[in-house]
Amino acid sequence: MTLRELQLFSLNILKDVHEFCKSHKIQYSLAYGTLIGAIRHKGFIPWDDDVDIIMPRPDYEKFCKLYKSSYYKLASPHESYICFARVYDDQKTTSVQSVPWLKSKKRSGVWIDIFPIDSISDNEDDFKKQYNEANRLLLLQGKVRSTKKTIKDTFVLRSFNQAIIKLMRAWLGKVIMITHPIDNVNKSYQEVIRKYTWGTTDHWAQLSCADNGYKDYGHVSWLSSYALFPFEDTSFYVLKDYQEWLSNKYGDYMALPPESEREQHTLDITKFYWKQ
Repeated sequence: MTLRELQLFSLNILKDVHEFCKSHKIQYSLAYGTLIGAIRHKGFIPWDDDVDIIMPRPDYEKFCKLYKSSYYKLASPHESYICFARVYDDQKTTSVQSVPWLKSKKRSGVWIDIFPIDSISDNEDDFKKQYNEANRLLLLQGKVRSTKKTIKDTFVLRSFNQAIIKLMRAWLGKVIMITHPIDNVNKSYQEVIRKYTWGTTDHWAQLSCADNGYKDYGHVSWLSSYALFPFEDTSFYVLKDYQEWLSNKYGDYMALPPESEREQHTLDITKFYWKQ
């Protein structure tokens, strides 16, 4: 798939999710690069290739319980090797080659990411400790997931030495899988993410994919209202106080990055195809 084809297919999934959330009174907001794209470009960042949204934990749980679609499927954490949800094309139209994330052996098609946000401690030091533990488990989760990919799927072996190195890594991966079963890793990860009951503190963060650093958090007041923002040919919901969140996380988010950093960021680990 070309980058634009991928963007437009992802947009169709987002439209389906938006209509479902609207009809079931589920709160969500565009997030990360998708949110910056809405504010800065009125659509996708030209080189971005995915869609991210966030939901407060109660709305996220409601969405995972109720979501049905005639076109796409939901994979909640108990159906996958990750700790957040994805709505994806069930290989009806597209196919994706990537590090395995579905527990079923078949591949998925194009997806969008749906991240829960959870209450965190109002004490900064306590939050940093929680984040560090979440990040440690995320990295371990990634190592275990990567071992599920076969050498045939992952590598084009160009030399005998390269083959030996890859084989050794594969065996090391098997050791990691045996000593750290993925379900055990994710059970510990979920306990860290959900340490605080929703609504019992004044701050929240997205920890189910804890690779965004300490600045990826917000105040509960930022969730008090949402507004529709144009994104491509449709409008989607955005936190009304998005400026504080984006400024806290990215600094001057309206400034374009250097040209050297304007590239499709998943291209090296994920390949997208039209279903043949």
